[in-house]
Amino acid sequence: MSIAFASVIISCIPGALDGLPVEMAWHVRYRHDPAHRWLRALIGEVITDFKDKPAATAMTSPT
Repeated sequence: MSIAFASVIISCIPGALDGLPVEMAWHVRYRHDPAHRWLRALIGEVITDFKDKPAATAMTSPT
């Protein structure tokens, strides 16, 4: 299954990736930038919402 939203395509991958670390990196100059802090927090919330859901539930369309 694939979902397309705002030119971003999310696709299921074959196999499980349980325990795979998720990391974000930005240049040090953006560490305290309010917009980047907001974006990092938003990405963190989305990842947290998805990590505890089964793949079939996590990949359903929000609309």
